[in-house]
Amino acid sequence: GDATWLEDPSLAPAKLRSIDELNELLSWCPWDIKADHLRVLVKNEDPSLRWSLGQLAHALIILATFQSLACASFGLGVTTDPDLGVEAVSDDRTEDSLPTCFEEQDNRQIVELLEQNLDIRMEGEDSARNTAAFHEFGELGGSQKGRKLSKEQQEELTRVMETGPVVSAVEADRIRSRCNQAACMSEDKAPQVKLQESEFSWEDHARLLLERHVPDMTEVISQDYQDTLDFSTGGIGNIRVHNTAPIKMAMLFYVHRLYRYAHDSFDYSKTNQYLTLQMKVFLKKLVCFPTRISRCDFARLTAPEHGCVLSFPDVVHMTMICFQAQRVAKLIWVTRALNDMNAKA
Repeated sequence: GDATWLEDPSLAPAKLRSIDELNELLSWCPWDIKADHLRVLVKNEDPSLRWSLGQLAHALIILATFQSLACASFGLGVTTDPDLGVEAVSDDRTEDSLPTCFEEQDNRQIVELLEQNLDIRMEGEDSARNTAAFHEFGELGGSQKGRKLSKEQQEELTRVMETGPVVSAVEADRIRSRCNQAACMSEDKAPQVKLQESEFSWEDHARLLLERHVPDMTEVISQDYQDTLDFSTGGIGNIRVHNTAPIKMAMLFYVHRLYRYAHDSFDYSKTNQYLTLQMKVFLKKLVCFPTRISRCDFARLTAPEHGCVLSFPDVVHMTMICFQAQRVAKLIWVTRALNDMNAKA
C-alpha cells in the first residue's frame, strides 16, 4: 500500500479502514473479539465495504503475522539501516549490576531437569492443583523454585518491566493512545484464563476453519509452527541434553498464558520449573511490550556471571517460539469468533 496511509489513515481505502477496530483488538486483546466484529464486515449493506469470508481470513492471517513480527524484530535486536537516516531505537542503556529480583535464579537447574527427561503432561485428575500451579505460572512474582519475591524485589521487577529504550515509529503514539495497552497487558499480574485447549484448539478447530478459505496459507503457518517447536540444537548453550521439548513447551505455554489461553492437559507445576524469571521477563516483554526489549534483557539471559547457560542461538530460538505462539494464539481467538458467527448464522 501507499506509505502515506501510515501518516494519514483517512487516505486509505474505506474497505481497509473498516477493519481498523478488528486490527486493534487482534493486536492488543484478541480475546475480546466477538462474532459481531466479524459479522459487520461480511454482512455490510454496502457491497463496496463487504468482505467475503475468504478475503477476511486472508486479511486476518496477514494482520496476525505482521503484528507478531514485532516480537521477532525486537527479540532479535533488528535495527534500521543507518543509510535511511532514521534512528528507530535510542537510549538503550546497559546496567551495572543484576537487579535484585533476579537473585537466586539459576539456569543450570533447567539443564538438570532436562537431563531427567520428565513427562510434563498431567497425571490423574488433580485439576485444582493444576489450576493453582497455572496461576503461579502466569505470575512474574512467582519464582522457578517456588519462592515469592520480597516487596523490594517486586518493586525492582516492576521497574525492569517498565524500562526500555526509546523507540520511534510512524503512528506509534497514535496507536498506543487509542489502544489502552496497559489495561490489556499487565506488567506483573497473571491474566484471567478465558479459553482452554480442550474447548478450542489450533489443530482441531482453528486450523480447520482457516483451511476452508485459505488452505495454502494455513498449511504454511501450521508447518512453520510445528517446525519451530520440533527444532532443537540438541542442548542448552554448549551443554548437551537428551530432550529439550519441556523447555520449548514451557515457553509456548507461557506465551499462550499471556493470551488467556490454557493447555489443560499439561502439568503447570512442572512446566514452571523450566522458566527462570529472566526468561519470563524476556517473553512477556516480547509479547506485551516489544518496544521495551533492551540490551539488558539479552544480557540477563546469556551472561555466565549471572548463572546463565543460554547461548545466542537459544535466545533466537526462544524468540521464534514466541513469534509462532503469538501468531497462533491470535488466530485461535479470531477463528473462535468466526466459529461463533457461523453457528449463529
